[in-house]
Amino acid sequence: MPKPIANFTVNIDSGCSPLTVKFYNNTITKKPSSNFWNFGDGVLQTNNLDSVTKIFNGSIYQDTIYFVKLTVTSSNGCIDTFTKGIKVKSASTAKIVLTDTILCTNALNPTKLTIQNASYGSVDTFFWNFGDGQLLTTTKDTTIYHPYSIEGIYNIVLKAKNICKVSYDTAKILIQTLPLVKFSKTLDSGCGPLIVSFTNLTTNDLKANYLWNFGNGITSTNKIPPPSIIFAQSIYKDSVYQISLKVTNKCGVFEYKDSLKVLPKPTVNFLISTDSGCSPLPVFMSNQTIGLPQINKWYFGNGDSSSRFYPLQNPVVYKTIDSISYFTIRLYASNTCGSDSMKKIVKVFPNNVRSFFTTSGNEGCQSLLVKFNDFSKGGNNISWNFGDGTSSSLQNPIHFYSDTGIFIASQYVNDGCGFDTSFVTIKVLPKPIFSIAKSNSISCVKLPLQFTAAIVNNGAITWNFGDGDSSNGYNPMHIYKTPGRKYITATLKSFTNSCVSIKKDSIDIMPLPDINLNVDTSQACLNYVFNFKGTSSNSNLFSWSFGDGNFGIGSNTTHQYQSPGTYIVKLVGQTFSGCIDSVFRTINVYPLPKADFIYNPNDTCTGPVKVFFTNKSIGANSYNWSFGNGLFSNNTNPTTIYSTVGFYSTRLIVSNQFFCYDTAIKIFKLYQAPIAGFDFTIDRGCPPLAVAFKNTSQFSSNYIWDFGDGIKDTAVNPIHYYSKPGFYFVKIQSNIAGVCFDSFSHSKKITVYPKPNSFFKPFIIYDKKPYRLVSVELNTDSIKAYEWNFGNGNIFHISKPTFRYADGDSGWHIITLKATNYLGCDSLYIDSIYLPGYWKGIFVPSAFTPSLGSGGANEFKPAGIEIAQGTYHIKVFNKWGELMWESQKLTADGQPEEAWNGNDKSGVPCMQGSYIWTVQAIFTDNNPWLGMPMKDGSLQTRGNVTLIR
Repeated sequence: MPKPIANFTVNIDSGCSPLTVKFYNNTITKKPSSNFWNFGDGVLQTNNLDSVTKIFNGSIYQDTIYFVKLTVTSSNGCIDTFTKGIKVKSASTAKIVLTDTILCTNALNPTKLTIQNASYGSVDTFFWNFGDGQLLTTTKDTTIYHPYSIEGIYNIVLKAKNICKVSYDTAKILIQTLPLVKFSKTLDSGCGPLIVSFTNLTTNDLKANYLWNFGNGITSTNKIPPPSIIFAQSIYKDSVYQISLKVTNKCGVFEYKDSLKVLPKPTVNFLISTDSGCSPLPVFMSNQTIGLPQINKWYFGNGDSSSRFYPLQNPVVYKTIDSISYFTIRLYASNTCGSDSMKKIVKVFPNNVRSFFTTSGNEGCQSLLVKFNDFSKGGNNISWNFGDGTSSSLQNPIHFYSDTGIFIASQYVNDGCGFDTSFVTIKVLPKPIFSIAKSNSISCVKLPLQFTAAIVNNGAITWNFGDGDSSNGYNPMHIYKTPGRKYITATLKSFTNSCVSIKKDSIDIMPLPDINLNVDTSQACLNYVFNFKGTSSNSNLFSWSFGDGNFGIGSNTTHQYQSPGTYIVKLVGQTFSGCIDSVFRTINVYPLPKADFIYNPNDTCTGPVKVFFTNKSIGANSYNWSFGNGLFSNNTNPTTIYSTVGFYSTRLIVSNQFFCYDTAIKIFKLYQAPIAGFDFTIDRGCPPLAVAFKNTSQFSSNYIWDFGDGIKDTAVNPIHYYSKPGFYFVKIQSNIAGVCFDSFSHSKKITVYPKPNSFFKPFIIYDKKPYRLVSVELNTDSIKAYEWNFGNGNIFHISKPTFRYADGDSGWHIITLKATNYLGCDSLYIDSIYLPGYWKGIFVPSAFTPSLGSGGANEFKPAGIEIAQGTYHIKVFNKWGELMWESQKLTADGQPEEAWNGNDKSGVPCMQGSYIWTVQAIFTDNNPWLGMPMKDGSLQTRGNVTLIR
């Protein structure tokens, strides 16, 4: 049989993405035949058209070649294939990546900015504009190192171009230089408070940060300081304020300092030991003046004065004879910044006073009231002490003696300087001591109430109960016959001194409740709910006892008895005051019959069926059957026939001699026989293969599915996932209520294709700077298409790719492979690889001895590794800022190559002492050297080296 000759042509085989290609089928074959297209991008198509149009999108990162294959199968089963490549070009996309957006530079040694070209797509030419007038055109996508020597903000523009697209990207860089920090001030010194203005004279400060510290707690972060700053004076000495301005940018922190002096002005203050008193009055004085006074002058107001800072150690004595006298003390202090003064007044009193008083009575019973009458002379301050721990400042007080005993009452008279005192004796006789009590604080009518008296001192007692009755007994019993508040009085007269004590009390006598009990019926069948109601004209609280051990509260309540019998119901009424009364009622509860039956046969699928009913009722003597099919019976054990499918409610009502009833209802079910069935559409595919099943069963309520892979389900319309390759036959069993069953097995099988078995192991095949090259060891079978992802977004479709990782890509990286076999099934395998980082660093020694040292100690040479070529520069200066030596040379592996021998640039040996070094360097990973660690934890790119001779 002839073999077909597969062939096709295209209108275009390369171009920019998206590329539209029209395929013309030129196959020679015996008709009818089938054509199978594989466009190389995962899209498969079967048709017998003469032409096919396909759009290829391609990768955005690189040109993509799609291998399109046409497979032709003739009617006699012979096969031929034809393959052709389609190249889709990617558009250019410009992208700039800066390692830093702020750099420090200087004109003598410009800093180089690292600019990474992260553009993607197939770029033909790159056009760079660095913003400083410098341009660059190149075809390479390598990293650019561009120097900037002048401070400013530069806009970097990259244009990427190819035949498909012109793309632009921009970035901005801030270049900063060493700022020259300085400021001026309007005053250097003066009297406080001193107001000073500052002017910022700093240059080379583009985008820098400022920190002013004026030494007085005031700071500012503005470039221009506040218009004026107030500096306060010290209270004890001249104040010196240190002012600093720190300017910070990418190059570091730079500071300028200055100072000013504030002279204090004196503030006068002094203390005196007292400002008033009786003649003769001694007064001590203490000088508290602050502000460094140069002149001090005291005037004591009595004709004396002093020029000493501290006056005489002995007190100044002030005197008066007949009247109050006032003396003014003044202190004056001054210095070059000003003067101040202060005065205080001392008040001096004369001395003459006499005490005398009378009382309304000096003896009486407890709770004695005494009036005191003042007849003193010469005093303006009078106070009383009544001898019982109390006192008064009234001129003519009245005092109540509540305790018994003998008390000395005193009068004190003074005029602020002298005083006089007089006394009198007060005698208070005791009242008899007793207390009364009652058995309840609230009682009810007709309830006996006990009264008691606890007597300490003997005497005669009289009770008055407040209702017209009285008693002379010490502990009488009394019954109140009417409600209301009753006031009780008990009077006890002492046998010793005839003093009388009275005790009073009261009690509220409450009325009894008036209650009635009502019930809707006094006899009923078991389970009946009795309705009880309590009424009363004066009762607020009701409690029930139903005679069966249960209780209730409230005026209206219900109760259901759990067993038949005769019960005595008790209703107790109670007022809020606690007065109680009760009533009773008899209730008869009759037993219920228990209705029950069984039937045979049980629920079934076929009809007509004859059903036999067996009566299981208890305590009944009459029966009434309803079978749900229109038939009835009064027999004890009846029968009936059910002919058609349906649910039949069978009811039995029974009664006893008390006319109590019970009902039993059961449902007899006659089901339609179920018919099992189902169908499905998808019958083949890759795992996990999802197959949706449509249940076509009839007259069923429950289902059991057997999917042929050992898994079962009870859903109505399940979706099942086949995870293993193979052939599967599905079966369903349906039933109605677990009574009637049917099953169905589908003749169509389900085919699950195998997944490809893919495995790989990544390994490093090249690990030298500036990149690492990684490849894979692959173990697969029957793979048609590959999709590799090395963790950076790039996709590869070849069988064994290699990938280049950059210097900065150290650490763990995830690699994934998605493999697709010829049946269209794919699998995903993931592995990882660790890329070790490169060691980098610089160490600068702190001393060397050219004439005596050995083994590297006789020269000054930093140790370093992985320093990028063209970025290293070391300089050594003397203390006057003169350059002694410098070097920029590195070995091939990025180590400093030259050392300083201790001579200047003319070859003359330098003097022994300390010299300043500065180092600038960038490592091969494009990160700058941050400096040597100092004792304070900071990093410095400059330091000191000691030359020893």
